[in-house]
Amino acid sequence: VFYYIPYPQNVLLEPSCDESISLKYRLTVREYLSNYNVSFTEKKLVRDESYCDYIFDRFVNGNMNYKIIDGLRSYRNVKRRAVSSIETTHTEKFPRIEGLSIFLESIHFQMGEKGFLERAEIEYLTGGWFEEYMYYKIRKNIVPQDIKLGVLIQRTETSNMNDLDLVFISGNKLFVIECKTGILGVGMFNQTVYKASAIKEAVLGLSANTFIASLASEDENLKKTARNMGVQYKCREDIENPSRFESFMNQIKEIAKD
Repeated sequence: VFYYIPYPQNVLLEPSCDESISLKYRLTVREYLSNYNVSFTEKKLVRDESYCDYIFDRFVNGNMNYKIIDGLRSYRNVKRRAVSSIETTHTEKFPRIEGLSIFLESIHFQMGEKGFLERAEIEYLTGGWFEEYMYYKIRKNIVPQDIKLGVLIQRTETSNMNDLDLVFISGNKLFVIECKTGILGVGMFNQTVYKASAIKEAVLGLSANTFIASLASEDENLKKTARNMGVQYKCREDIENPSRFESFMNQIKEIAKD
């Protein structure tokens, strides 16, 4: 007997029969991506939810030293670096970041090893905190059947753009959220949208639901550009405003429901 699944419904149908069989099984992210011959690794959480909330509040209220955060981006690929050397060393590749120790103290950032910043901690400070913030919010508000943070796709035959900030499944439907603390300029935005659209088409399948969540201010032209590429764009107001964030979560729930 031949059956088929009429996407996006979680039911089995037999062509010669009008009755449907409800699908109770729920896929994991790994099972879903394996259908596209995709394997991956994932990141570990760096901080708990309360600290992510704390950094989010400081960031949106302008109580962060953005100059120091931008300076740390030069060190994102460094496995481990002493804070003292970051404050004093000065090369073109690794610029001096004065006041780093004071900044870390001001945001109550406890390093895994005192006096040293690990790569994961630098990634967290330069934007990973927002990925973790969204991870906790999705887990609490959507209660997905599975969720992964920092997915690095190992199969790259079809695309070299293979990192995904947040991937989860709800209602056996795949969702991807790319998290940006800010998008500066049309060029960078278009690059971000193109990456999200290309990964969706080449790696995840056209049925994937892709969002970009940014802490840049609202811009209807950017939202329209994203929609034209099959991507949903959520701006700072969609994340910061409680009622608009609830609408964002309800949009996901509506897509996910059987």
